[in-house]
Amino acid sequence: HRVSQYDLSTNLFDSYDEDENHMISVAKDDEEYLRKVDSIVSALDPSIDLVLYNAGTDPYPTISHATLEERERRVFKACVDQGIPCVFVLAGGYTFSQDMTSLVTSHIKTIQNSNNVFRRCNRNRCKI
Repeated sequence: HRVSQYDLSTNLFDSYDEDENHMISVAKDDEEYLRKVDSIVSALDPSIDLVLYNAGTDPYPTISHATLEERERRVFKACVDQGIPCVFVLAGGYTFSQDMTSLVTSHIKTIQNSNNVFRRCNRNRCKI
């Protein structure tokens, strides 16, 4: 099996040599971040077996919580629309850049967005 890895960072510290299976992008603001999310989800091949999604809060505060929430919707929707199973992990959690309430709220939004997208899929009898 081939593994493809797509990383979206807000810091040039995150870097590695790219190849055909490993790609990294850096975004500096909300608008660029969502453009790059769209680029990544449009590159998903419907024949892949599974998306392992690291739903991190690390981009905050460079990237707003509203944009992170929109990222979640777009990733989950792309998986549902293409019939790709998706598993996510909650990641990040550094309280030096946000308080605990903000962090927990962001993680709860990830869970809610996943639930909302997949519930909609179940109502519409999507095949995943």
